[in-house]
Amino acid sequence: MCNGTKEFLSSYGFGYVDHTLTDRANVERMKILSRGERGIPVIVMNGVVSIALDRHRLKSHLGLY
Repeated sequence: MCNGTKEFLSSYGFGYVDHTLTDRANVERMKILSRGERGIPVIVMNGVVSIALDRHRLKSHLGLY
């Protein structure tokens, strides 16, 4: 997970699980979740997958608006 995403989530008091992509199993899982789209980070919240840091979308999903 990129530092921007970590800082964003932490600033609102949300926890997260950071999966390193040096582990082949994690790489394959992220490929499946992202449906082949390339981008980092891959963020999964309540079954909704977001590719890259989109603060507006994350705020909406987190109920911050």
